[in-house]
Amino acid sequence: MDAPAKTILVTGSHRSGTTWVGKVLATAPQTAYVHEPFNVIHPCELTSLRMQYWYQRLNGGPDHPDWQEFHDLLSFRWNSPKLAWSDLLHPRTALRKLRTKRRRTRLCDRCRQIVLKDPIALLSTEWLAENFGVQPVIMIRHPAAFASSLQLKGWTFDFQNLLEQPEAIEEFFPEEREAIEQQSEQGHDDLIGEGAFLWRLLHKVILEFRRRHPEWIYLRHEDVSRHPAEEFPRLFDRVGLPYTSRTDDFLRQTSTSTDPHIPGVSTSIHNVVRNSAANINVWQQRLTEEEVERIRRITGSTADAFYRNEDWQIAHGSSPFQSRVSRVREAHLCDNN
Repeated sequence: MDAPAKTILVTGSHRSGTTWVGKVLATAPQTAYVHEPFNVIHPCELTSLRMQYWYQRLNGGPDHPDWQEFHDLLSFRWNSPKLAWSDLLHPRTALRKLRTKRRRTRLCDRCRQIVLKDPIALLSTEWLAENFGVQPVIMIRHPAAFASSLQLKGWTFDFQNLLEQPEAIEEFFPEEREAIEQQSEQGHDDLIGEGAFLWRLLHKVILEFRRRHPEWIYLRHEDVSRHPAEEFPRLFDRVGLPYTSRTDDFLRQTSTSTDPHIPGVSTSIHNVVRNSAANINVWQQRLTEEEVERIRRITGSTADAFYRNEDWQIAHGSSPFQSRVSRVREAHLCDNN
């Protein structure tokens, strides 16, 4: 088999469209989709990597304890399920392991390039680029959409994950240390404020990367959702992947729903059929005007680097106030990360 081509890393913040973009890219010939080796709770089964922190920052070279594991992962040297004697008592388990092993072997044989989807790898993007030559595609999403999505799902963030990484604080958030400590002590009663503050931190990292690495690809979720048929061919061209009819078919299936008012209907976090255009401003139906103003105040100049005044306007006909019935209904709609 030829040497693997350069890995494409799709990262950014969580809830920013990384799954959708990563899976679209992985429709290109001879590509394999690898999911979130930095995930603390659900680590990638293809590797023995185990992260201690959410948004862990890695540094150093081949002497780093995780270097070899990443090298193997990005070189298609993947873990395979091992059969144990106890599996003889559970034929279905043994059959599932054998099928998984055969599927991974076929992928390794026919694929030459990995699309690594992992928003949690954001703070280690430079490390992955310097050590393994990955090509970053960094996703950005409107702060109101991000905070609204976290509130809808009830997702919280323990800021001790950052405070226990002093090198990450020193590099990316030296002026935010006290604010991070205060946020860490507040608990999780204010999901809107917490989400807006987390957005500010993560996008300060993206701003710093944009300053250091203007050659990397930075893609707003809203732009690719509004015009997927135009934006994805351009993205494929920039990362050097062929855009085929298979990609076109997959894009139509995952960016168009029959109901223009439904942003996305999902059976799981990683499987979504969406109306990508309707998905852009769904936060306008979820948030009150006061919540939107508060998010803008918290995200401040960091948000101004990515979004203009008109991007914060609530469209005509979008009510900023919702009944409890509407919010419960929307709990079944997922604007997938």
